[in-house]
Formats: sequence, C-alpha cells, structure tokens
Amino acid sequence: MKFIPFVIICLIIAQTSAMAQGENGVVGKYYTFIQPERLNKCNLIGDVIAGNDIIDAGVQFVIKKKLATYYVIQILINTTDNAFNTKFVGVPDKQQLLAGPVIYFNLPYSTFVSSCEERLQKTSFTLGAVIIPIKMRFGSSAIVNGQHLRNFDFQGNVNLGLLVGFKLQPTHRYSFSFLTGISLTSVPVDSATTQGFITQSTNNAALTWNILGIVYQIDNFQIGVITGIDYLSGEIAHHWVYRNRPWLGIGLGFSIFSPKKTSDTQ
Repeated sequence: MKFIPFVIICLIIAQTSAMAQGENGVVGKYYTFIQPERLNKCNLIGDVIAGNDIIDAGVQFVIKKKLATYYVIQILINTTDNAFNTKFVGVPDKQQLLAGPVIYFNLPYSTFVSSCEERLQKTSFTLGAVIIPIKMRFGSSAIVNGQHLRNFDFQGNVNLGLLVGFKLQPTHRYSFSFLTGISLTSVPVDSATTQGFITQSTNNAALTWNILGIVYQIDNFQIGVITGIDYLSGEIAHHWVYRNRPWLGIGLGFSIFSPKKTSDTQ
C-alpha cells in the first residue's frame, strides 16, 4: 500500500504538534475568574506597568505567556460592552483589537489556582491520538470445506492513529466525543484466516479506517467504543477472511484530546 508511508508521516507530525502543545501547558487556553481579584497591569513580556484593576468573577481571559512566578493574561473582548473592553482590553471592540494598544495583566500562579477555572466549551472540534487495546471480529455462518469461513475472534490489538471529531461537554467533569479517523496496526494472520494462503502464523501491517468512535470521559478517565475496518497490505489482503469486515473495539484508560480553540470573545 503505497500511501502507508504518507500516513506514517502525518501521524508523526500530529504527535509532534501534540507534544509541543503539552510543553506550553496552559498557554493559549481560555479561563474564567470564579471570584474577584485585583491584578497589576503589564506588557506582553511581563514587565509591570503603572495601574491595576479589580477583575470581576465571570470575566474570561486567555493566557499569553508563562513566566517564572506568574502568567501574562489578556482579557477577552466583551461583545456587548465597549466600555468594559476599553478599560480592560484597551480597545472598544474586536475590529480594533489588532490596532492596539492592548492591555495585559500579571496573574500570579497562586491566584490562578485559587480563583480561576478553565472556560467550558460545550461544543468543540477535537483531535487526538487513539489506542485501541481490544478488538472483536465477528464470525460467519458460511461454510467452506466443511468449516465456518470466519470465526469470532477476540484480539489484544494496538492501533496507533489520529482521530478527529465533535466533542460535547455539558460540564467540566464529563464529555462525549464522536470520532473518526485513520490508524496503523499489526494484524495477526495464519492459515485459517487466510484460507491456506500462508502456513505459519505471522503479523501483517494494516491501515485502519476508524469509522465511528464514541468516547465518554469523566474527569481524566475515558471509556470508548469504536468500530473500524482493517486493510491489510500485500497479496495476503485478498485471501484474508475478515477483508472489508468491520470490527468492534473497546478501550478504557487515560488519554488526552486537544480541543481546537474557536472563540476569543466572551
């Protein structure tokens, strides 16, 4: 399958991007104040400048920079309150945001921990790697040479891939994700599953289309059900009894998905 190297490159790029986001931590993420706090103004590189303001509970912000003991934050534009924007953002509306000057605030780590929570996005685009440790392949009633063509097969199998989809998050604690994507895997094959094409058990590389996955997450724990089809490489694919047959995968554990930011207003 000539496009497998291309898929591998895409997966490596995606994983590298995810690692880079992890290194930045909270930078670029959106949060909400849960209680009022008085903060000093600063510039983008974190130097404190004259003036401070009380930021009310419910005000939303984005973290622009992480320094030794504090974050540099920018208050988000309020779509209905130009006076608020002028005071806390530096411009009256979103159209003038690029023209500046923009106001930033110094947010100490201790204040961030005690007075802020991540902004809840009830719907979002989501992207992440997937690992599927358990696959179930289903049998067939067809008889060939006195035996069933396909038997039920329960495999401990690992897929490394990339899934994209839509995430519903009613609360901070739990969410539902509906996913699809592609992955690479290694499929065990033998004489029975290849209709005698090979004589010894071996593993064969395959490209997987993950048709639909549903992942439920509570806190950091996830449980997911996904269905997909494996496409084996080489001549053996034409003899594999599970060719073009979907499997059902079950996975549970800890994983990280990176929702795409969709708004810079509140």
